[in-house]
Amino acid sequence: MIPTLLQIGPFPIRSYGVMIALSFAIGIWLAVRRGRKRGVDPGRITDLSIVILIASIVGARLLYVLPYWGEFAANPLRVFEIWRGGLTMYGGLAGAVLASALYMRAKRMPFWKVADIVAPSVALGLSLTRVGCFLNGCCFGVPNPSGWGVRFPPHSAAGSEFYGVPLHPAQLYDSAVGLFLFLLLLLLDGKLRRDGRLFLVFIGLYGVARFFLDRVRYYEDVSTVAVGGGFVFTWNQLLSVGLLVAALLLFFFGGGKRHDRR
Repeated sequence: MIPTLLQIGPFPIRSYGVMIALSFAIGIWLAVRRGRKRGVDPGRITDLSIVILIASIVGARLLYVLPYWGEFAANPLRVFEIWRGGLTMYGGLAGAVLASALYMRAKRMPFWKVADIVAPSVALGLSLTRVGCFLNGCCFGVPNPSGWGVRFPPHSAAGSEFYGVPLHPAQLYDSAVGLFLFLLLLLLDGKLRRDGRLFLVFIGLYGVARFFLDRVRYYEDVSTVAVGGGFVFTWNQLLSVGLLVAALLLFFFGGGKRHDRR
């Protein structure tokens, strides 16, 4: 685990921040390139990407902070210390979708067509960001009874909770899922005949993957809910089910109204 990649005087260059920046830089480049091929103004894609960048970070941080507000109330400035970790993927996705929908409506951009353009960027960004989580020692997994796993140093969030205990590298599992979905979306691109379906494939499949990934990811009690019969799920698992259902309904009965045979 390498939380700090470089120290320049009193200023540390955090691996988590570097991976987030890298994911957005590559994602914007890819989206602009894909948009140009589909007749969408590269400038509009770049402006939209900036909107998504800001909205996703705000949404991701907000959804993380709210359940733990008691820990931030004494020192609210800690809310802005995102380099320490504490960004939720679903919060970022919600913020990005809402902000981009409002932006595209104002600019009269085709929402579903653009969603397909940026979908591979989102998947690749997820993969790169989770590598940052691993290097930072956040978003870690539960102890592995088999004894195989990663032992994090004590100064990390994972190590402070389970020092010396082998943990599932949940961050790398999630990163692998993101990379797989990125490659799958590129493979399917152009084969789905309605705008928005590529994006919905990403949303639905990630919902399925995340539901199972959360079985090996560590969560505090505040992030779980009992659903009767002794079953306990994380809030993210319930959101995953909701995303899958929504993606399936939109895939078969909705999605983009502007048909585009590529």
